[in-house]
Amino acid sequence: MECISYTTEMQDRLDRANSIGEVKRMAVLPEYQGKGYGRLLLDNLIADAREKSLSLLRLDTMKSYEKALNLYRSIGFYEIEPYNDNYLAEVYMEKML
Repeated sequence: MECISYTTEMQDRLDRANSIGEVKRMAVLPEYQGKGYGRLLLDNLIADAREKSLSLLRLDTMKSYEKALNLYRSIGFYEIEPYNDNYLAEVYMEKML
């Protein structure tokens, strides 16, 4: 069996009062990109967030990750104002659940 992606995690309660989670460290190896694995990972993470009664998911990333940005947008994430102090992040997004 060959590894196709890095760990996908969700910080369960970025904001406990408002039931907001955060997607952290998601990546699919370049040779497997464009084959639906990233969407599968995100779909499962979104289902998990819904099971945990989260109402919103957020993420931050860099502009150079164009394929990832296109995936996030296709799943319903939209750009927002910065919500954290990650000095590497250039794009902030969220999705209502």
